[in-house]
Amino acid sequence: MLDGPNFPPSLQTTPAKRYAGPRVGGGGVAAPVASARPVEDTEQNAAARQGEARDNSREQQQLQYLRARDQEVRNHERAHLAAAGPHARGGARYDYQRGPDGRMYAVGGEVSIDTSPVPGDPRASLEKAETVQRAALAPAQPSSQDLSVAAQARQMAAQARVEIARQQAEERADGDRTGDLPSRGDLAQRIGAMGGGLSSLAARPDPLLDAVV
Repeated sequence: MLDGPNFPPSLQTTPAKRYAGPRVGGGGVAAPVASARPVEDTEQNAAARQGEARDNSREQQQLQYLRARDQEVRNHERAHLAAAGPHARGGARYDYQRGPDGRMYAVGGEVSIDTSPVPGDPRASLEKAETVQRAALAPAQPSSQDLSVAAQARQMAAQARVEIARQQAEERADGDRTGDLPSRGDLAQRIGAMGGGLSSLAARPDPLLDAVV
């Protein structure tokens, strides 16, 4: 972030000397000052020009600062928008300052990003959190607010990973319980091996076996 312009000390010039004119007359008497040639570069005019030059220099430095700041702000917000994708809420908003040339320059800006988790879908929440974090840290020099949003996104990602792990554990437990139950064919083979001559059960419907499996 650029700070305000650091103006140099004022330049000082030597005041112009008054010109009294040449000596005239055969007697070698100096012509009176009142009859000398009019002075074109007076101290007052020199001071006025000096002040004008100083003001022009100050305006040029202010313009240089505003132009650099405007470019920096716009690049910053464009980086946010490009990385945020569908999670950006609208475009960038800017704060403007009028320069000495009458033009408006961006000196601040912001991009609103949706940082809420996706209800009932921790995997989508994790993907969103990672995108938001990338968007917050996309500019070359993230602001303190950018870092705060990135921290929120990291927290959302951590919570999503916990929820994903819990769901995976529940799915494994359900799979283990289902795997403990024998299939209809296995039951028929076991009954046949016991000498009951019921191996044909594997080929015909059986409400009892269907209820078991």
